[in-house]
Amino acid sequence: MNSRELLRKLRSLGASVDPSRGKGGHVMVRLGGRFAMVPTGSGEIASGTFRAILRQLGVPWPASVPKGRRLRPLIPLPAPTAAKLEIYRAMRAEGLGAEQLAQRLGWEPAQVTRLFGGRATRLDHIEAALRALGRRLVVTSETA
Repeated sequence: MNSRELLRKLRSLGASVDPSRGKGGHVMVRLGGRFAMVPTGSGEIASGTFRAILRQLGVPWPASVPKGRRLRPLIPLPAPTAAKLEIYRAMRAEGLGAEQLAQRLGWEPAQVTRLFGGRATRLDHIEAALRALGRRLVVTSETA
């Protein structure tokens, strides 16, 4: 990720950028009472620098990134995809496969497999799967 992409992403999170407060190819970024100096060069930001900037601004670091892999910005997911991802994470946390979840739900294993496919999924099916895993669906919204 280069500095232009990072600054765009930080602005979308509500950060303000003050170019007059930086020296030597850096700008000051403020977010929620915290600040960090961000380089403005045209190259890729080193992963350690990227991580330090996020830490200084209080932005959560994405799940572990394997060494040598390029950092990718977090992207918002469509609501049904995010809900399915939470089902999958809950299954993994409990060590369950599709067959075990199907047994809990009283469904055929193929129904659970379709739940994760690219098809549209009914909200009541998502809620049932989460309930079978001891979870519930919570929906929130935020300004765009």
